[in-house]
Amino acid sequence: MDAPIDAAPPPPSSISLETLGEVLAYAGAAAALAAAGIVAAQRASGSLTLVLLATIVSMIVMLAVGWFAGGHDEPRRRRLRGVFWLSSLQSATEALVILFLLIAKMHGRGAILSIAILAAAYALVLWILHRGALQQIGLFLTILLLVGALTFPSLGFVAGPPDVTLMGVALLVLGVGWFLLGQTGVVGPRRTAHVLGTLAILVAPFFFAPTTGRTALVLLAIAAAVMVVIAEVVDDAAAAGVAIAGLIVGTSVAVDALVITSSSAALVVLVLGLVCVGAAVALLRAGGRVPPQPAAPPADEAPDPPMPASP
Repeated sequence: MDAPIDAAPPPPSSISLETLGEVLAYAGAAAALAAAGIVAAQRASGSLTLVLLATIVSMIVMLAVGWFAGGHDEPRRRRLRGVFWLSSLQSATEALVILFLLIAKMHGRGAILSIAILAAAYALVLWILHRGALQQIGLFLTILLLVGALTFPSLGFVAGPPDVTLMGVALLVLGVGWFLLGQTGVVGPRRTAHVLGTLAILVAPFFFAPTTGRTALVLLAIAAAVMVVIAEVVDDAAAAGVAIAGLIVGTSVAVDALVITSSSAALVVLVLGLVCVGAAVALLRAGGRVPPQPAAPPADEAPDPPMPASP
């Protein structure tokens, strides 16, 4: 007897083959990389060349797996390619560190600049080929390394800690620029660019040498407040969440650092804080009022349906 035509299809499996394949890919790659590192460390016998070759092979394998396994627009495949290509970038950076610092025995700013430039170039190629969030993060981190190599002062601690003001300015410029590049669509995904730019902006105050300690915390709170407003303007909840976290942490820690030795000052801040909370409640209630909607017309006054067109 034939099955009825309108029979319900069988329920889909809760675990698909693609899910199992993705789990096996990640676990297998992690196990292989860890084992390769152990083998290279035990059998290198002081040969850095062998370690370098193993790292390069790892970079190529991760690149190839991401290329062939993630060649579709399906989200799972794109995620798989992003993860493997980020691992490839990590292996490439490790290979550059081994080559310049351990084998070539380069030191100072020149070595870090060489590593940062080549790593950023490789990250840029990966991001051009695959505009995923992980590739953007890799590109941002390598550019951050390049900015640090260009602006970090010499390690002369004889006269005190180094002045990293220029590094803080560069980090602030990078954060603002990255946020704008995401907003204009030059760098994508947009939300990832907003979050990375916001993080850089919030970290920048701590690199200003004249504003160490309390002043840096106050600047963090101010920068976070500004970024909350900007995130609201561009309608990005992720960036707003990062900025709100920075605002809460920066404000609480700044208040603790500023008034911890004075109970009178703490009482004043307590009153001001309660006033701010009350004002916030009033603003939220005022902004949340929905204007009254016009009442729907009675059923007998509803417009007649359109007449069918004459043949």
